[in-house]
Amino acid sequence: MDIMGRSRQFEPETCRRLLDQALEKYGNRATAEELFQAIARTGHWTDDIIWQTIMESIINIPVLFYKYPIVPIEQRFLFQREDGYFERYDPKWHGRYDRGHRL
Repeated sequence: MDIMGRSRQFEPETCRRLLDQALEKYGNRATAEELFQAIARTGHWTDDIIWQTIMESIINIPVLFYKYPIVPIEQRFLFQREDGYFERYDPKWHGRYDRGHRL
């Protein structure tokens, strides 16, 4: 849309975008429950959709690549730590993964 020479792009709200914002809100480290509650407060998504989005965004659990095969690797940005917390995946820090397996 172009209003008086200023362009504005409309970006629709998605559950994945809200998940990304929730993770950022918690300093890029949060529990699954914290992420879930942050998205649920918006009131736009069902519990099932929120949990599905969280699960399909995880990079380091192999079974999730079989459960959610159509989600591209580029859209998987959660890394599950051994202590149960999630943090933003960084291949330089966490290592590289292929279909949930560390290379």
